[in-house]
Amino acid sequence: MITSFHVSNFKQLNSLDLTGLTPITIIGGKNNVGKTTLLEALILFYDRSNPSVTVRQFAWRGVTAIEVSPMGVWGPLFSAYDIKQAISMELTDDKVKERVVLTHNPNPRRVLTTKISKEDTSYIPSTPPEALDIEYYVSGKDVGKAHLFIEDDKIGINIENMSPYRKNTIYISSDAKPNSHEEAKLFGKLDVKGKTEELIESLKLIEPRLKSLSAIPIGDSSLIHGDVGLGRKIPLSFMGEGVVKLFHIVLAVLSFENGIVLIDEIENGFHYSVHDKLWLLLADLSTRHNCQIIATTHSWEILEGLKTVTDAAQQELFSYVRLDAAEGKIIPKVYTLDVLLAALNRNWEVR
Repeated sequence: MITSFHVSNFKQLNSLDLTGLTPITIIGGKNNVGKTTLLEALILFYDRSNPSVTVRQFAWRGVTAIEVSPMGVWGPLFSAYDIKQAISMELTDDKVKERVVLTHNPNPRRVLTTKISKEDTSYIPSTPPEALDIEYYVSGKDVGKAHLFIEDDKIGINIENMSPYRKNTIYISSDAKPNSHEEAKLFGKLDVKGKTEELIESLKLIEPRLKSLSAIPIGDSSLIHGDVGLGRKIPLSFMGEGVVKLFHIVLAVLSFENGIVLIDEIENGFHYSVHDKLWLLLADLSTRHNCQIIATTHSWEILEGLKTVTDAAQQELFSYVRLDAAEGKIIPKVYTLDVLLAALNRNWEVR
């Protein structure tokens, strides 16, 4: 579990120190204060060996076209687009200190790759002109490097002695749009292991008529369908945004056991009447599957839903971090659940 995180020179997070993170950490704060950016920093920390390590973050924000250049592909990651200053991230995960440093390299040397498949590499140049160097350290020891490069309007990555991931991490965007291929793949792995019943039972929080789920082949892909007693199975999306959002979250927790699930704007798609049961469900899932959940929110109602978490052991799972901008810095304030609930009961503004 991540208990602390430091990031510098990443987007608007010039320098941010977070401590006191718990199995379920909720991030609040005003617009454009860095809530989503914090999640993006965490997914970037663990997203090794991926040629799309930077551009998929832009897609999550709705940017579907970028200039294929260093300033277009990785310039937006740097605070004020200043690629001369390195991005540094350091966290404590299960008492192990890990660090990532990203630097713009205008004159990279050629590195042959032997640990990346053709499917993961867009292009391997003979003389890469510019690169984003990504260096990884665990307990102060160099555990590998990645070099993201651009040449001839193509993006590729070279890997140098990269150690395996310590944690699997998944990001769920605020709109949680379905990705039929990825959904079917993760669902299929659960189905083969006979572990879909927990997913179905969890979705009954929103759709109590749900009896079963299936991945139905449609063309070159598969789409998740459910049986709600209509005489035939229907696409999951026909059951509403709340079912789809909850499906994404629970599927992620079950698929990334012992990992980390990052959720942007967790309240989206859920009626306020299920917020209390949602938190209890997530507390149960997080505990049984040893999965850390870090989620952002703007919602007072989703926070009020925490009032039903009365079990002392479950209360220890939760923390709330409010981010505030002050004098060009982002300042975090960490609340334990009992302090947050006391503030909510007094109608203090904590969002």
